[in-house]
Amino acid sequence: MPFKTSKKIVVYTVLVIAIGVLLTLLYYLPVGKDTTPAVIVEQKILETEKPFRIEIVYPTIPGVDDFNAKAISIVEAQLKEFKKTSLETDSLRRITMTAEEYGNFNLNSPYYLSITYEKGIVSHKIVSMVFRIEHYTGGAHGNRAFIALNYHIADKKEITLADVFPPSTRGYLQKISDYCIQDLIKQIRELTGEAYEAYIDEVWIREGASPKTENFSNFLFDDKSITFYFPPYQIAPYALGDFKVVMGRD
Repeated sequence: MPFKTSKKIVVYTVLVIAIGVLLTLLYYLPVGKDTTPAVIVEQKILETEKPFRIEIVYPTIPGVDDFNAKAISIVEAQLKEFKKTSLETDSLRRITMTAEEYGNFNLNSPYYLSITYEKGIVSHKIVSMVFRIEHYTGGAHGNRAFIALNYHIADKKEITLADVFPPSTRGYLQKISDYCIQDLIKQIRELTGEAYEAYIDEVWIREGASPKTENFSNFLFDDKSITFYFPPYQIAPYALGDFKVVMGRD
């Protein structure tokens, strides 16, 4: 009888140890942490009181306060600068326009700000986002810009382009530059057709996509590709709009 009891105790002990080992492995295996999507909760700001029209949608992740603070900081900075510039322009217009002229301007051309975002990988470990900003503050036309927020949740730090490529990847900036230049030239040729030479000087493209870190600061990525964003004026005139280049990570 004591033998049977001892045997049961040994079996029970082994079972407890096995379960403990299994739970430990499950905890430390990266699969669940890396691939399980993080929950995105969209926040919205809408202001329609003249002279503004503001429409903003930006992401937050419950429990990831540091990422949320950075996202909010981007939005608040854009909103503050937009209102400041718009109100300065509006004050000047009130002085230089007649009441009728100002009324027509304010009716037909409200100052607007739109912020949306695109996402790449979104897991419990890494989040890749690019904010798309469109605004009109009273000039000849509106404008567009991009701001990337690539963030390592576990390390609580932003991810740079150098972090995306392994340390052994030598000359990655040159490879990115060569790929983007050729892709951009192809895109613009397809967009402009026979008018290509009239619209673009390839020196502009080659400078705006030269192998400098700042030229490729606006990017998002996932497991298979990395996408680079080029706002108006970086590689082409405003009339041609903005561009993006998708490059495989192989």
